[in-house]
Amino acid sequence: MSSPASDSSPAAADSSAPVSEQRGPDAAARHVVSPGALRQRFSRVSSLRGAIDAIAYWLAIGVIFVVAHQAHHWAVYGAAIVLIGGLQHALITLQHDAWHRLSFRARRWNDLIGAWCYGYPVGMPFYHERRRHLAHHRHFGSPDRDPDWVSYSNEGRSPVQRLWRFFVGRLLGSLVFGQLVSVLLHRRPRVGAELAETTRGPSILTEYIRVAIWQLALLALFAWAGRWWEYFVLWIVPLGTTASLFVALRAFLEHAHPDDSVPAEERLYDFFPNWVERFFISPCHFNYHALHHAFPTIPHGNLPGAYRFAVEHGIRYPGQRREGYWRFLLHHAQRLPRHVATMSGRKSEPPRDTAETGAADE
Repeated sequence: MSSPASDSSPAAADSSAPVSEQRGPDAAARHVVSPGALRQRFSRVSSLRGAIDAIAYWLAIGVIFVVAHQAHHWAVYGAAIVLIGGLQHALITLQHDAWHRLSFRARRWNDLIGAWCYGYPVGMPFYHERRRHLAHHRHFGSPDRDPDWVSYSNEGRSPVQRLWRFFVGRLLGSLVFGQLVSVLLHRRPRVGAELAETTRGPSILTEYIRVAIWQLALLALFAWAGRWWEYFVLWIVPLGTTASLFVALRAFLEHAHPDDSVPAEERLYDFFPNWVERFFISPCHFNYHALHHAFPTIPHGNLPGAYRFAVEHGIRYPGQRREGYWRFLLHHAQRLPRHVATMSGRKSEPPRDTAETGAADE
């Protein structure tokens, strides 16, 4: 149940075995250091890295805007929707670092950049989402208290047909539609933090006003460039389709398990995806997710080094190794029931507990 991450070699098979078992006797004989040493060594926040992240990702988005605008061709717009969706997902993951105050050493700059450069551009109320996310860490795996339970449990995503319908729905805009309905009718996000945890920081209304200001500014920029409708094609459409799909895939798979009754520790994974999956599903080193849960004070840029350090020094933490997101998704789908039990008493087909190594990579 509680295991360290395994060998960092992409060729290694998926496993939850201890490092000493996966690396052989040499690893077991190495000097074991304390988790505190890892935390101390890799938890230093770099404001320079934070600035480079913000500039690089927004520069990439700007380049795609310009190329699509100049090409003015449907095929280029289509490619831009996919690429910008991946970069919008990257902004969301950078916002995640800012929630943990890991983007900039100065709290003021961390929150300012996190809110105005990462959160509000993609329609997320930064301070509220921070409270929700920290509640996820405190109550991880609790159906009643973890606000992210809805994102990774099997509720509404089992049997397997519902799983595929869920992801197709995300690609067709169901997340944005649900969020808009919740905000407009209930004046709060679709997935919210408990009221008792929202007593500090700006109100939800204030944050959504800031979101609206950002969106109007972006719309004005496209209008100034001569095509106001490109705001919708190159920003709103990716946000509601491709970015929503990428976020849904990551949020589900990083804690997915076919049995919702398992202990929380069995829902923690470190992934080792290919470069396509890294760009679209786990930007900014989000694939080291079990490691992040064990050491949430480590900035994303330090996670690869922290992982190698943990393997080399036999540092254990709850988590299992998975080779890639697509492979894990197929394995998870194979283990789900094939049908819903009917009123006549017919039972669902039991999960197929096939070895994950038997699933196709791509």
